[in-house]
Amino acid sequence: AAANNGKPDEIVLNPGTYNGPFRYDSTNGDNQPLTIKGASGDSPSSIIVDGGQKGSTLTITDTNPAHTNSHFTVTGITVQSGKAPSSNNKGG
Repeated sequence: AAANNGKPDEIVLNPGTYNGPFRYDSTNGDNQPLTIKGASGDSPSSIIVDGGQKGSTLTITDTNPAHTNSHFTVTGITVQSGKAPSSNNKGG
């Protein structure tokens, strides 16, 4: 889990299926970058974050205008089975 400790956070996922949905909100917390990634050398298809059709699979909320697009990184995993709200149909 990400910690409010003043240091950048890195969550490394090993092969398997992680059932969600998952949410991270930095609005009132740590002002540090967050990386969510698959374990080194493992195929993204072996590391699955599954939303179970229960809304957005992975939601990252941040309202700090100083943060850039590189403040949050998700790499080396498969995100699947999100369910878009019927009002915007933008995916999950």
